[in-house]
Amino acid sequence: MTPETLAKMEQELPIAARLIPGYMGLDSIGYGCTSGSTIIGEDKVAEIMKGPHPQAPATNPLTAAKAAFATLGVKRPALLTPYTPDVTLAMQANFAEAGFDVRLVGSFYEDSDIVVAKIAPEAILEAVLDVGSSEDCDGVFISCTSLRAAGTIEPAEQKLGKPVTSSNHALAWHLLRLAGIDDRIEGQGRLFREGLAA
Repeated sequence: MTPETLAKMEQELPIAARLIPGYMGLDSIGYGCTSGSTIIGEDKVAEIMKGPHPQAPATNPLTAAKAAFATLGVKRPALLTPYTPDVTLAMQANFAEAGFDVRLVGSFYEDSDIVVAKIAPEAILEAVLDVGSSEDCDGVFISCTSLRAAGTIEPAEQKLGKPVTSSNHALAWHLLRLAGIDDRIEGQGRLFREGLAA
C-alpha cells in the first residue's frame, strides 16, 4: 500500500464498476479502499463508480467516515491506520481539509495488505484504546478495509465513552443509509443506531 500502487487502482476501478450489471438496479454503490480513496480522490472515485451506475449514490470509506463523524458529532477524531507515514499523512491532511481536527495518529506502519489483514483484533482494540483515551479527541476512526476491526467497535466505545468507527463499519452504514435502509442495529456501535445527519 504505497501512493504509487494505490494510484494504479484508478485504472482498474472503471473495469470493476462495469462488472456489476446495470439491471441489478443498485440503490447505492461503494468502493472499499480507504487509502485508495485518499490517493485517487473521493470525487474521482464517485465519478468512476457512477459511470456505469448513474442512479446509485456512490461512497467509499473516507466519505463514509466523514458522514459518520457528522452524524456522531465528532469534530476531533483520533486516526488509527496500518499505513506507512506517507499514506497516513495524506489521509490526515484530507480530514483536515474537510474541517476535522486530527491531533492524534496511531499506526502499525505496514505497507503489505497481507500483513495488515493478519493484525489481531485484540491488537487493534488495544491501539484504539491507546489513541482514543486522550482528551485531544472526541472519537476514533480505524482506517483500512483490511483491518479486522468490526468486533472492536462496541467494546471500544464502552471503554472510551466516545464514538468509534472503522472503514468497513462506516462504509456498510453509509451504503445502507444511502440506499434508504434506516434499520437501527444494537451491538454494533453508536453509528448503527443513527440515521444520516441532515
